[in-house]
Amino acid sequence: MSVDDPTEASVLDAIQDLSYAASLPDPELLSGLKSGARPFRELVHWLSLELKFLNDLQECVHAESLDHDSSFNMELSSFLREMGYEREQTGSPEDDNLLLVQHLCSELMTSRLLLSRDEQRLQRLGDVTSRAGSEAVTCLIDVMKSLKIAPPPKGITEQQLFAVIEKKLEERIKAVPPNLVSCRAIKPQLGPIHFQQLNDINEIFTREYSIRRQMLLKRLDCTIESFTWSDRLKPLTAKIKETFEKKRCLLSAESTVGIADVLAAREDVFRYYKTSSSVVRKNTTSNLNKVKMGRVPDRGGRPQETAPPPEEMPAFRKREEGAPRGGGGTGQRDR
Repeated sequence: MSVDDPTEASVLDAIQDLSYAASLPDPELLSGLKSGARPFRELVHWLSLELKFLNDLQECVHAESLDHDSSFNMELSSFLREMGYEREQTGSPEDDNLLLVQHLCSELMTSRLLLSRDEQRLQRLGDVTSRAGSEAVTCLIDVMKSLKIAPPPKGITEQQLFAVIEKKLEERIKAVPPNLVSCRAIKPQLGPIHFQQLNDINEIFTREYSIRRQMLLKRLDCTIESFTWSDRLKPLTAKIKETFEKKRCLLSAESTVGIADVLAAREDVFRYYKTSSSVVRKNTTSNLNKVKMGRVPDRGGRPQETAPPPEEMPAFRKREEGAPRGGGGTGQRDR
């Protein structure tokens, strides 16, 4: 499609370069973007999710707000504010919408390029920690990304690398309020014997909780399978299975808690809240909790309403005194 306006052509090219799966042809997509209709909101939602993931942001435009003007505008404003921008009307609404999309597309392109460059440079960490395995390399890369530490030069030793990380951590801790990070849960200095004991304890707990997780996963599988027993849902069996498998494959029976989690635990780990408390429920409530079940068959379970079983033999009675006893006699016939 040939577009005369340079801004419109730039937006279409950027959307194509970012591999955005648009459901409309270019003319209808441009019309929807300029009018701020559903195509505009869906694209902004997708761009915000990509930027949130790549830049470790807190805000984004959620899919639930696409049909609500106030929610969409509020989330968009919060997202732009976190990125350091304020949305202002500089021209017609159509031009402002296209400029916003163009700006977000350019930000996403830049973030992807920076990530690709950093990953290429961070590959050199494998030379430093190859003996510790790929998991340790991944953790070190995540630490350096979080602390915004430049990739190390070639030939750096493990001791030098951890010295840089320790120095950076001390600088970050000094820059935050004193009560932001609480004291660690394990205060004594640990030695080789302690680490061996921690490892033995962790193996015991890992086996124990793996069995529990296997049981819970089996109950989950059986529950989802029972949904397909209904005649009404039998035609949707394939769709239910497909949707469930996407989530199920992410659940593992193996525990991911290790010694590193124990060392990183702070004092607040000892604060125990029930899963039903308001402190926890405010973060775990969802629309699923609002679903009300209809009438279900009565499964009983009330002993006081259960009739006793019929007697299979007469009840036992104590023998009365003076009553004739059977089986008496001398065993000889009268002559």
